[in-house]
Amino acid sequence: MRRAFPAQALVIVWLGSLAPADAGLFLALRRQRRLVIWVLLHNPIIPPSGPGGRVSCRLTCPRPAPKGAWTAGAWPLSLGLVMATMSAASSGQDVARQLMDDGYVVVAGMMTPEGVQNARADLDRVLRTTRTGRNSFEGFDTQRIYALFAKTRVFDALATGPLLLGVLDQVLGHYQLSAPVGICIGPGEKAQVLHRDDAIYPVPEPHQPLVVNTMWPLDEFTAENGATRFIPGSHQWEPGRQPAPDDPVETAVMSPGSALFYLGSLWHGGGANQTLRPRLGVILEYAAGWLRPQENHCLAVPRDIARELPERLQELLGYNIYPPFVGYVDGRHPRRVLSADPSG
Repeated sequence: MRRAFPAQALVIVWLGSLAPADAGLFLALRRQRRLVIWVLLHNPIIPPSGPGGRVSCRLTCPRPAPKGAWTAGAWPLSLGLVMATMSAASSGQDVARQLMDDGYVVVAGMMTPEGVQNARADLDRVLRTTRTGRNSFEGFDTQRIYALFAKTRVFDALATGPLLLGVLDQVLGHYQLSAPVGICIGPGEKAQVLHRDDAIYPVPEPHQPLVVNTMWPLDEFTAENGATRFIPGSHQWEPGRQPAPDDPVETAVMSPGSALFYLGSLWHGGGANQTLRPRLGVILEYAAGWLRPQENHCLAVPRDIARELPERLQELLGYNIYPPFVGYVDGRHPRRVLSADPSG
């Protein structure tokens, strides 16, 4: 099924049954600025959403598709929307370019199925003693796992993954973890107000990127269960502009194993959970190295735990300096102080 549209408008492709490698290659194709691709495919890499085992994948973009652009006829299946993705085999430079262009990008294959299962199980353990939010921003029916690296080891390697750090190298240069947090949005939770994560810093606009966020879904993220909402292109708005009712809000519909990268200047917020099940994800937020992080990791993560962490993760948690010497301790590099004999 194919219908011609002007360039940078709409392309319809019927893929039929693809091998997993072919499907992954197709989904990894880099979306060009205003190009929209709608795909119907036999399910090779995405769980079936209907009796036919087919899924409708919308490779989304800032501009909505024209009304009446296509019809699929009567299909014996349930259609679902899936965000456009790049592959975890992409270079940090390519992912960073897409991130800077659009303000966000979804990368597939960032976690293995076993890694997702292990992370889900360990965070379930932590959630048993985690309270719900204290205000509407945290979410009265949402649990937030603060001091993440004091409570679990399942994100140690992910926080220092080569692709992630490669993107941060391109966008932020010198950086640190700012607000790593697990977020479990419970049934009945209302949508979070749209906001920008870099707005907490009193830096005149426009400015260079200050914050890069990554959202790691451990459940399916859907429009119904609270998937992250955002306004594409809002990272390029003029200073002082606020979201308006007619601004298009997209939803980051994605599967566990993928990760949503988005700039701190992108207007976004958690969605409402209209289902009967909680929705769990983890945010690893990074900020420029010269800023104060949202969470004080040197107090949040006990020193005996921090001492055993990988060196790069120690640096990201604050045991580092911003050149030439911002952050020293008694004239020494903080990592040397951390590694010193505790008794001495």
